Amino acid sequence: MPDFDQDALYSLPLTVPSFDVGPSRTLRLSALLRWQQEAGERQVRRFHMDWEPLAAQGLAFVLTRGCGKVYRLPRVGEEVTLETWSDRVERAQFYRGYRLLDGAGAPLTESFAAFCLVDVVSHRLTRPTPELAARLPTGSRETGCPLPGHLKDLPPLSPAGEWRVHRSSVDLNRHLNNTVYADLLTDFLPEPLREAPIKGYALQYLTEAREGELLTLWYGAREGDHYVEVRAGETRCFVGRISL
Repeated sequence: MPDFDQDALYSLPLTVPSFDVGPSRTLRLSALLRWQQEAGERQVRRFHMDWEPLAAQGLAFVLTRGCGKVYRLPRVGEEVTLETWSDRVERAQFYRGYRLLDGAGAPLTESFAAFCLVDVVSHRLTRPTPELAARLPTGSRETGCPLPGHLKDLPPLSPAGEWRVHRSSVDLNRHLNNTVYADLLTDFLPEPLREAPIKGYALQYLTEAREGELLTLWYGAREGDHYVEVRAGETRCFVGRISL
């Protein structure tokens, strides 16, 4: 593997706050995803590829898939470092890696996310120009996590409940923030499993959910993997898998 381009790496030191943990006093999955979202945004801002410059060009990054391995979620008050890097660009996909490290530098989580560029008016996928793709330094790193794929061959799903999108869950893109789906994924697990340690996750974002929409949630399980699908009417918005 070639030498890693250090310009592709961004490090964010953090202390786990009390408002980002649950009853188990460990970091919530949704909080980890928010941290990753913020670290990635801070890095691309250095290269003028954050939300505002892209919007001025009629473009936006859209998160399509994510996956991660969890070795241990940090506890409240623990000091950690989140590393993120732009791993590669393939066709219309931008792959971003993340690694959460403990105070000794050992990995707590390793994960990847896939983003694509879309036209903000038509919502159609847009391949980046060579000039735009070259603006962001990239460098692949070895991790214990594969690149995110598509979630297929789901187990049978049963109705698990309903949830309405309120304004407090809508982000600057005017749709349900992607990190909220992680809360839905864990909230709609069967009660005995909701505080079980997470070993891994896979997420696939299909369609935007808008403020005011009533979402239905569907649950199924297979061999230690638990699936939640989120629908707006007959439209699939999200499907996620969590491994316990």
